[in-house]
Amino acid sequence: MKDRKEYMWELYSLSHRELEERMRGGGTPSMEAMVGWEYDGLNTPWYTAVLGIRKFRKGFYRGPARVEGGPEPFIQGYNLPVRQNGVRQEWLEKGEGGGYFGFFRVYRVHEDGLDRKYPQALLLDYSWGGNRSLEHFLRDYLVQPYEEVPEVLLGKAYVALFSWRVYVSYFILCRSRRSSYRP
Repeated sequence: MKDRKEYMWELYSLSHRELEERMRGGGTPSMEAMVGWEYDGLNTPWYTAVLGIRKFRKGFYRGPARVEGGPEPFIQGYNLPVRQNGVRQEWLEKGEGGGYFGFFRVYRVHEDGLDRKYPQALLLDYSWGGNRSLEHFLRDYLVQPYEEVPEVLLGKAYVALFSWRVYVSYFILCRSRRSSYRP
């Protein structure tokens, strides 16, 4: 039986078309299973290496809303920068104490919402994260591409410009460690 990192590398080797098939056919991840965990993240396009954002880490937690109102039920999340030390090398944090940034709210895609491209997905919506930078415009869809491996998730990132959604990248998340973040 393969371990979860092997599933991650399998997804990483797929073409754009194959990743899209997995996005459309993936199941809905369990928000409850994500709470309290950090995931090693990997953007798939080549240009993310040039931009220094190929590798990253996302964490998920339950806590008070960072912005009042908005979709419910929800959990929340954050990003952590990691060293860009090679795709298959260990994920190592940059700096000491964690540079939490890029907060988001996680909720089920709503059929009547503007972000409904993948109805079975969870939406990581940075506009509800209290961000004061360009991160505010990010929207990530997240699915579970392997029914038998809930620790590996596939995502697709977009930038929200008014009613348009501009594709940024596919990304893969692999559960790695318990989160130490406290809101």
